[in-house]
Amino acid sequence: MFKQDQTAPSAILFFRDNAIAKELLYTEFEAHLDGFTPEKDWANMEVQAVYVELDEALCLTAAVFFLVSFDDEGWVEASWNLPLVNLVRMGGFGPDFGAGEIQLCCNSLCTEARYREMLWEPDLSPQGPHFQAIVKTANANRLGFSRVKKTPTQAQAAITPQVIPQVAPQQVVQAGVAPLQGDAMAQYMSEFVKAQSGAADAIQEKYQAELEELKQDYEEKAKLLQGQLKESLQSLSNATATNKNLRDSLNQQEKKLKGVREYYQLKIENTPPEEAGLVKSIKEHYQRELENKIQTVEKEFAEIINWRDTEIANRSDKEASLQHELDELRTEYQSLLDKGVMPFLEKLAHLGMSFMLYRDVIGYVTIPIDDLASYADNPDAYVAQLCGVSEATYQDWLTHYRAPVCQAENEDGSICQEDVPLISDPTQYIVGVSDRCDRCQGR
Repeated sequence: MFKQDQTAPSAILFFRDNAIAKELLYTEFEAHLDGFTPEKDWANMEVQAVYVELDEALCLTAAVFFLVSFDDEGWVEASWNLPLVNLVRMGGFGPDFGAGEIQLCCNSLCTEARYREMLWEPDLSPQGPHFQAIVKTANANRLGFSRVKKTPTQAQAAITPQVIPQVAPQQVVQAGVAPLQGDAMAQYMSEFVKAQSGAADAIQEKYQAELEELKQDYEEKAKLLQGQLKESLQSLSNATATNKNLRDSLNQQEKKLKGVREYYQLKIENTPPEEAGLVKSIKEHYQRELENKIQTVEKEFAEIINWRDTEIANRSDKEASLQHELDELRTEYQSLLDKGVMPFLEKLAHLGMSFMLYRDVIGYVTIPIDDLASYADNPDAYVAQLCGVSEATYQDWLTHYRAPVCQAENEDGSICQEDVPLISDPTQYIVGVSDRCDRCQGR
């Protein structure tokens, strides 16, 4: 079933920067594996490669995108062991390049999980750089395969989708093909279901990993912005306090100056007449000096206050900018979910795939597509909502359900831990009552 068709042209193509860097016949690649010839250009490297099968017209019929590692002398690593020919039948289907939909195996389209880490993910679009490079290389035919040009009828048949009718076993017999019966049919159906399930699991794992990476990136950016926002708020609070202290200090200085002014004013009024001229001269001198000092102090405090006011305004603007950036990030995160993962999940749902959740008491529950994000953000809150209780009550009940013992605290600070009746329904659970034994009720 998995033997290579010796009449079908097959080759190994090595990629570098999305272009074909080297071509080998499949038999030449087997010689590398057997240790006959090294590849010194690939020494100490892990290379992206593809195993391809072609038809007689050199149209692409199968492709396996795999990774191969070379040691420091250019030999293929001894631990490398990948059944390339078998993997063609363990994947899915890809674009049509003139011979019908190709058989395709890559990281996301492999039913055998143990091989996925040794496969890589190309651009799967027909116009993508990887498939275009493969088609261009096949048309160039530098490996010297025999080419048979297709007649117009053959070319039309190759690109015309074939409708495979659903036939009953007796109809297969009439067509001259022995039907599968008994254990053979059961084994065939088991392998078919396993292959389809494995492919679906692989796709689901891929998109789940992308969702987790997107969520982690969003959380890191949100955490960074929240940290910057917290620092700005703290700096704003400090600047506001400093500004208040400066204003209070200025008011105190003005009060002191007012007291000094009143003291000397009183002494001047009590000065004898014969000293009035001298006193007036001294008064004018100190008045001018005092006014100059007051103006200097007022100017300094005014500059400090204006600087603080400007700093507060700038920090307010920065705070608003950070908050706006955080809101945009949340909007972008939701948009990426709506445009990226959610359409794929909806497609899976339309194909009949459902997302099941199992939790104590509620058992198995189907999660709607629209609720997946809410469940991923806070599973306990989502389950608590399904149960009709608050998250805090659900968590307390879950602790009780897993270990139904008294949670009352003894005088020495230890927990009572006497057995209590199990409350299996969270809506019937009462904190402080259901988790207390008869002796500790009311404590």
